[in-house]
Amino acid sequence: MRLLGTVRLNLVSKPAVKASIERVDASERGRWELVGEVRLEPGWMEKQKKHPTNQRRLPKAQRTTYEPVIVQAEKAGYVIYKDKGYLLYQRTPSQPTLPSTYPEAVLCCHGTYPIQRWTEDRMMHRRVFMAPTIIAAYNFCMNAVDRVDQLRSINPIRRREKRLSMTMFTWLMDIAIINAHTLVKTIRRQERNKFAGIRV
Repeated sequence: MRLLGTVRLNLVSKPAVKASIERVDASERGRWELVGEVRLEPGWMEKQKKHPTNQRRLPKAQRTTYEPVIVQAEKAGYVIYKDKGYLLYQRTPSQPTLPSTYPEAVLCCHGTYPIQRWTEDRMMHRRVFMAPTIIAAYNFCMNAVDRVDQLRSINPIRRREKRLSMTMFTWLMDIAIINAHTLVKTIRRQERNKFAGIRV
């Protein structure tokens, strides 16, 4: 099973997300589900450190390994959407899993928006699917993101920095240079079009 998308999968949420992916993958194109994210309880690292000390007081037969309590995150979740493959996005549901037919699922994703896709049964016109707004926005901006990544990889100013602050600075510098280059190209194109009709 391959996971695609825009977020790093939380290992705690993996079973619920995998089950949702299998359901969505088995259904028709355009289907989606909203899965609530679960996390470890706040302060679990401190409790894990104190656990061996507390266990020393008990007889060996009664000692246990530490198992943190899992809680549902208040404002985080995953949208699993079936296109050609399936995509993962993070959102905010109130229940563990919400199918696309639930109004709350639509509300958490800021509504739905029509996107067009070619399907096997269509020859002349693409089929319209109602997808969550975040997926429509991602599809709209996807080529621009890929283009920026391509430009950054062709002419990077970054080097192998060990400090995170320097890495962030060179990333921002790359983005600023790409934006400046794009603006200059746009302005020159507009000026060229302005004088295109003038003949000497």
